[in-house]
Amino acid sequence: MKVFFTLPLFLFLAVSCGSDETVTSEYETVDTTAVPPDTILFRQGHINDGMYEDFSIASENGDTVTPATREIHVVPQILEDSGYDSASVCEFMFGIVSMNFDLYYQGFDAFDGTIKFFYDANRTKLVTAYHMVNNVPEGPLQVFTPDGELVISRLYKDGYCVSSIVDLYAIDWTFNPLNSGLEITKFADYKSTDQDGNSLIHLGESMYPSDEVGPEDLSTNSLYSMIQKPVFENVFTVNGQPYTGTLMGYRCFYILRPDEPLAPYFELVFLDGKLTDTIRLYDEYGDLTLEEKFENGVLTETIYELDYSEMDGMAKPVIYLYPERDMLVNVQLNLHGEMTHSYPKYPEGGWNVLAKQNGTLYDHTGKEFYALFWEGVSPKNYTYENGFVIAGNETEKFLENSLEILGLTRREANEFIMYWLPQMENNAYNLIHFSTSEYEEIAELKITPAPESLIRVMMVWSPLETEIEIPQQNLYDMRVEREGFTVVEWGGKKQAYNAEF
Repeated sequence: MKVFFTLPLFLFLAVSCGSDETVTSEYETVDTTAVPPDTILFRQGHINDGMYEDFSIASENGDTVTPATREIHVVPQILEDSGYDSASVCEFMFGIVSMNFDLYYQGFDAFDGTIKFFYDANRTKLVTAYHMVNNVPEGPLQVFTPDGELVISRLYKDGYCVSSIVDLYAIDWTFNPLNSGLEITKFADYKSTDQDGNSLIHLGESMYPSDEVGPEDLSTNSLYSMIQKPVFENVFTVNGQPYTGTLMGYRCFYILRPDEPLAPYFELVFLDGKLTDTIRLYDEYGDLTLEEKFENGVLTETIYELDYSEMDGMAKPVIYLYPERDMLVNVQLNLHGEMTHSYPKYPEGGWNVLAKQNGTLYDHTGKEFYALFWEGVSPKNYTYENGFVIAGNETEKFLENSLEILGLTRREANEFIMYWLPQMENNAYNLIHFSTSEYEEIAELKITPAPESLIRVMMVWSPLETEIEIPQQNLYDMRVEREGFTVVEWGGKKQAYNAEF
């Protein structure tokens, strides 16, 4: 029985029949005789050089995990040549939280039993224990720190969190961007104070699927929906009251080290529901992208803003993977130019990720991503054989309509527009062309297994002072219908306009 697992450098203990084996890790020896009979079956599983390695959960005499298996225990093992040290163990073991407690088996999809994670090889310090039905969490679930402190207590049904009793951040919340109203269940449990005694709220990603609370806008219940400009035109309320205090948003959490706090996604300060004082936004890397000062909802000073003005490369291409079943996927980019940035870091041989049906991706450490990101430069300028000339103040509407025609979902289009619109909407005009064959020649994608549908949207554009004439591009001819395993990529390149292009 073959099983794939995405957490890094672990020794796996699958509970089934008895064994007298002793398994040695870098830290200590595990004596199986200390475990009740008919419970433990040992095998090692690990990941080498960033590549997934398959392994079987079986004993030396050929016993394998069967539907009768009652428990699986997971303990850390750091390999000598891994480059990791013992200080990394807690971060790795706690990584199951950022994976939403899903183990992603292949070939053993109907596991009914208990999963236990431990901080140590002798299983004296429990990370979490929970029951699984059909290989997804079911029922109560708790998570503890290495010191035994309870930090998460939830209730799961069919693999989804349906109740949050205790959490590091508030996850039991909904948000309505139309009236800028945030509703937090058990608000008092997540409202603290900063060093000056002012209100402070920590928000993680909501446990509610966005499409259940926002039938038209799939981003409704995502954190990034809170930082769109129209939200701040209203009075921002929390549980029906204009909010005064600081609101911190976090994409997810990976570690429990108090000396290394996770960088937030945003830091917003409100007074009577209006932005006030200094607000900050951060990118996927945790780097500051925007720092501004407000007074009663009015912008008074831009302290720092990421400079896009000298951008001449292919910017922010992101790649989404939507398989029909959970699978390991390799994505290779053959760029005729130089890759300047990537996240997660692009390794030799391409990205290797575990792709979930809902589009969530995991790297070899178990870290979660919603897409693959890269930027690069190429000596080639794109040609404008056709396209569109759009007034700056009409760019938002144009992009919304065009991206829908090209086949992007509402969420994908939101992310595209949120990135590019600030650079375009204040121009007199924008010359816009969606590249096809030229882009394929410059940035070739090789994906294994091959997708049934591949949608690549590369917007080439130039700011213009005056309107010009250009043949209109037919976007309907470029549309690709989504069928089966679908891969979507969007990006753009800003270039100075030259009539010869």
